[in-house]
Amino acid sequence: MVGLFFVVMMSLDSVHLWLKGANDFAPLYAATQLVGTDDLYASEPYYGFLRQRFGGINESLRYTRPPHHALMFWPLGRLPYDTAHLLWTVLRAAAVAGFLFLWRRPSRPDAVMFTALSLPLGISFFNGQDTPFLLLWIALALHWQAKGRPFLAGLVFALCAAKFHLFVLLPLLLFGQRRWRMTAGLATGAAVLLAVSFAVAGAAWPLEYFATLTDGRVHPGVGNMPNLHGMFEGLPHAMWLEILAGAAVVAGAWHVVRRSSFEVGLAAVLTGGLLLSYHGYRADCTVLLPAALLVLAANPSQGTRVLGTLLLTPVLYTATTGSWSVAYLTGATILLLFGALVVSAGREDMAMRPDQSAAGEFEPARS
Repeated sequence: MVGLFFVVMMSLDSVHLWLKGANDFAPLYAATQLVGTDDLYASEPYYGFLRQRFGGINESLRYTRPPHHALMFWPLGRLPYDTAHLLWTVLRAAAVAGFLFLWRRPSRPDAVMFTALSLPLGISFFNGQDTPFLLLWIALALHWQAKGRPFLAGLVFALCAAKFHLFVLLPLLLFGQRRWRMTAGLATGAAVLLAVSFAVAGAAWPLEYFATLTDGRVHPGVGNMPNLHGMFEGLPHAMWLEILAGAAVVAGAWHVVRRSSFEVGLAAVLTGGLLLSYHGYRADCTVLLPAALLVLAANPSQGTRVLGTLLLTPVLYTATTGSWSVAYLTGATILLLFGALVVSAGREDMAMRPDQSAAGEFEPARS
């Protein structure tokens, strides 16, 4: 309760907006009413809705999800805004509860404690974002993997396409460990979601979606992004530095997934995916909650455990301006944890345990 109170106090600005519903739910609500029209990715319908509802606009509040996501929550658009926002809050709280019900790594009490302490989750929740659902999808995928149902695990992973930029390294894990049944599930789920998206948004939606994602108005405050993009912002040759560092992250992730268990590999691709994300803020660090818990469950070196624990506590997420911004504090710690996983990937304590893999699918390489 103390941790939860602290998170709420640190999220007071977001709580104030949440009480009015003036948060990231607004563009989703508007999008559910634009499903099936040619305006799903046009800016003016969203800005018009914000003016009508709140008397002003925030240019970053645009719909930035694939069309299937708007269709998934289409029923919310049939309700009055305040009712829909309340139901949205309940659904996301249920997603967090589902995550805690399924998660046992390293233990359920640890998961409950660090979830209560998660400032990124608190910010995401009060900002009206859909990130809490990612926790549920990750927990469900691991649940089905542990139950020997990799195809179902892959299907669930496909739902993470709502924030695909945080999961760009997931294919490395599946291919690197030859998880072919999980890959089939992911491909099947992705194909269904793509078909639905084309059905509801027409053939031109990928180009319209790309135009939205490359619109600078939806990427404000680059210096506060806890990723490579934010860390190199303003430096000479920033683009080339980001490309080189990104290539190193991809190579490091491949090294980890080829020498580690599925769960350690997943922690690496979640951490690396956040580093590579072009668009990412404190709320997106929510994916570090399962990643860091998986690191602690793997019983790595003491230094790696310290880094993982730091990313589970609110300390690194409180500075948002100045030279020691979130981009440097959090981004550097994420990078250090990723590096620690790469260095320790070949050790015995990070090696595959017999009960952690689907029989016959993967055997980690030995150094």
